[in-house]
Amino acid sequence: MSIPAAKKSSIGYWVAAAVVVLVAYDIYTRVKEPAAGAGAYKILPARTSPAVDSPEGDQLFAGYIKSYSVVTYAGFVSMNSASLPPDKRHRLANLLGQRSLEGALLTRQRIREKSTEKRQKSLPTDAAIAKEFGDELLAALQRFERTLPQRSRLQPLIQVLIYDRDELSVTQLETLVDGLQSTVAAPLRVDAPIADVDRAMAVGREGNDRVLAEASGYLSPTQFARLRELIEAENEYQKYFRFRRAQPVALSP
Repeated sequence: MSIPAAKKSSIGYWVAAAVVVLVAYDIYTRVKEPAAGAGAYKILPARTSPAVDSPEGDQLFAGYIKSYSVVTYAGFVSMNSASLPPDKRHRLANLLGQRSLEGALLTRQRIREKSTEKRQKSLPTDAAIAKEFGDELLAALQRFERTLPQRSRLQPLIQVLIYDRDELSVTQLETLVDGLQSTVAAPLRVDAPIADVDRAMAVGREGNDRVLAEASGYLSPTQFARLRELIEAENEYQKYFRFRRAQPVALSP
């Protein structure tokens, strides 16, 4: 089964938009620091932002997060649209927007409080989603979120296959996404020793080998060749990354 190029292009758009949301929110929350006097805030590098934490600022922030959640989760809603009437799809999109805002506000609060506690795994809106749409859909949503990094990683492959006129089917894409989860090691600390970097890279290489071995059975020759090119490029980047991490840090005098 193959899906139209236009729809496949939109899959890449959804993933890219998710990355935009994360990066933009990271900038919003992490570059802000107290300015001198009157509890004002300064947005780096040297610009005073009026009333970022005012009701108007909070309202704009909420609108921004909810609007981008529509783009971020459009793929998920489409994946489940066959079993949902239009009014239910609209309701699900609204709940996902509210859920995104809940998560963003919790993250913002944790950053401001410099909290080291792990973020809770569930959000208040999860209960409403499970009640209205069932536990199975909530589990599918959580899987979709966990695999956003893998979907982003496949963006170059999705794009080039459009031009090759050999697009991935939905089934092929989801199978690849599942396989790529096995290539991810535990997160590394910024100051992790080079031995930990080597172990993480070994996990990635072994996972990539499994993905390629399995993908040869369900991808076309063109699709498989493009996937191998992508993984080889990533391997080359990791070699350079490892080289950079192994170099001694030059301290300023």
